[in-house]
Amino acid sequence: MSTTLLHHTPTEWLGYSPDHPPFDEWLTASRVYERPHNAVDDEIFSVDKEKASQNAKLSLIEEIERLGICCVYETRRDYQRLFGPALSEGLFVLKEVVFYADGVQGYQGCKLALPFGLGLGMSRIEIGERLGKAIDRRKVFDLPSDRYLCEAEYMVNVSYESDKAVIIHVSVCIFGA
Repeated sequence: MSTTLLHHTPTEWLGYSPDHPPFDEWLTASRVYERPHNAVDDEIFSVDKEKASQNAKLSLIEEIERLGICCVYETRRDYQRLFGPALSEGLFVLKEVVFYADGVQGYQGCKLALPFGLGLGMSRIEIGERLGKAIDRRKVFDLPSDRYLCEAEYMVNVSYESDKAVIIHVSVCIFGA
């Protein structure tokens, strides 16, 4: 495995399935071994179908606290209905990556490169200088947040604590938005 693989950022895999060999390799190199799955593929399916169904639903959100990120997946069918064609084959597709500052919701601070020149700890003014004018303001996890449309392909939500970015969500835009 190439060491350059570790220099990829998780947002480069938006639109790809974790079954896509380079994405799977990146996850494995990053020591992320859990993957989204269906209920029938859950190890307890034969014993408890309801619990297996719950486990499958929970597998769509992979919290990777030690990396300071969370990967959010969608079923391929729903992804393509909402966002357009997936970029690789597979039953599940990465639709969102969330980056956390140190200590936020129990995460270690993300040390990976963030997209669009962003960084955790940046002020609202610095974020605005990089992303332009926010298209919306709202609350996410009870924190004030600004929403940006980037490159007409990505939605970026930045949540602030004491005017410093502590959570950055990067997701694929709704198809046709």
